[in-house]
Formats: sequence, structure tokens, C-alpha cells
Amino acid sequence: MNANRGFTLLETVIGMVIFAIVLATSVQLIAEQSKKSLEPIWQTRAAELGRALLSEINSKKFDVRSSSNPDDPRCNEGNRCSYTSEFGPGSGEVRANWDDVDDYHLLSQSGAGITDSRGVALIAPDGSPLYQGFSLFVRVHYDDNTDGIDDDDTNQDGVYDTGTYTGNIKRIVVFITTPGGDTVVFSAYKWNI
Repeated sequence: MNANRGFTLLETVIGMVIFAIVLATSVQLIAEQSKKSLEPIWQTRAAELGRALLSEINSKKFDVRSSSNPDDPRCNEGNRCSYTSEFGPGSGEVRANWDDVDDYHLLSQSGAGITDSRGVALIAPDGSPLYQGFSLFVRVHYDDNTDGIDDDDTNQDGVYDTGTYTGNIKRIVVFITTPGGDTVVFSAYKWNI
């Protein structure tokens, strides 16, 4: 028996192939785990953004036709509330002066375009966008029976049945999508009181 015998070329190649397979599997497992370790952080940041936006929206009055004076009649008590087809900001309105809940209808922002209520970009201390990779979308609709279904879109196809529906309860739904592709949904009701 020769103690100085080395590996043959075939043994070396087989060893390298086995090592490459083990290394590739390990890297894949580590990559998946690192993504999973980011998911709770993304979920937390989505929750912060969703709650802040929902709070901002809920601080606004019920309708553009609602008075700030509590002694005045509410909309739908003499003058009508906004039709569903009138939802969204008025002509020339910017987020900094949105004053009622349905101004936020169809608000859509993502990444560096996500701003605060004054329209100022949300920036991290290092200068990068605070919500890079995130996106948000808001939908407001009448839901007088609080069943979660748009009262003017009963077949849920995204198209209003009439466009002239008015009600006394608006449902605000905020969708936050994380960089991992998960969508976190927040909702609240605003009553015409």
C-alpha cells in the first residue's frame, strides 16, 4: 500500500460537484430564511403606514357637503351627500387641503412617492425612501349596512351600479403592499354624525 497516493482527477471532480450541490442548497435555504426574517419587519412597517393613513383619513369630515358647525344639518338632511361618482379629490385639490373622507378615494402611491398629509416624501435618516418597495391604495365607498360591500357596486366588479348613490356610512379601505408582495388591509367606518 502506498501512503503517498493522492486523489484521482475523477475523485476530485466528484467531490467538487457534491460540494457545489451542498453549497447551492445551503445558499438557497439561507436566502429563504433571510427573506422570511424581513417579513415581520415589512409587516410592522405596513401596519405603521396603514394606521397612520387611516388615522389621517378618519380625522377629516364625512363629506364635502358636511358643515363644520355641529348646529347645521348634516348632508342627506336637506342637501345631499356626495354621489359615489363624485368621490375623489376635487379639481385642483392636492392632498394637503383634502378636507373630507372621500377625497382619498383611489389614492395610490408607491416607494419614494409615498408622502405624508402635506405631500412631503417620507425619508429615512440615511436619506433613502422610508417605504421603498411598498405601495398603498385607498378605496372609499358607501356601506350603510356595514357588510363590507360597496352599496353602489353590489356585484363587486369595480363599476358603480348607478354612480348616484348617497348614504350615511362610508367605509375606508387601505391596502398596503410590502416589498415581499404581501398585501395588508386596514378598514374603518366613518358615520355621518
